[in-house]
Amino acid sequence: MKKNKKLVEVELSLNKEEVIANFPDGFNFKDPMKQVQKFCVNDELKKIAYSEQSPKRSLDALKNGQKKGNPSIRTTGMHESIKNELKNGSKVKVIIESVEPPKTPKDQADEEIKKYKNDNGGKAPEWNKQANRTKWK
Repeated sequence: MKKNKKLVEVELSLNKEEVIANFPDGFNFKDPMKQVQKFCVNDELKKIAYSEQSPKRSLDALKNGQKKGNPSIRTTGMHESIKNELKNGSKVKVIIESVEPPKTPKDQADEEIKKYKNDNGGKAPEWNKQANRTKWK
């Protein structure tokens, strides 16, 4: 029997140069969660991602692009893209959906990217650079 999937919308906002995740009241965002994340700008899907960390920890990586330490090009690119969209007045949100066994978050995300590509002429969401065989600049 399947457990009930959790589906949560997290609005992103900008505080100076930091991207802030505004979690809904009552959602325990600090607990680890196997999840697929869908990043949307003005309701247009821009990226399908996955994580097994807590939603807070996962989205904190985008807060400042992990300028301290050794950030990936993807994390820095996502941070800059989200920041620019917010500066331009766009509404940016992340839809987080829990993934239940036997699927893994990666399997679920890969399936959703494949379906998106089938429905969109072979193109993955814009920020899924690797799936589109492009690179972050």
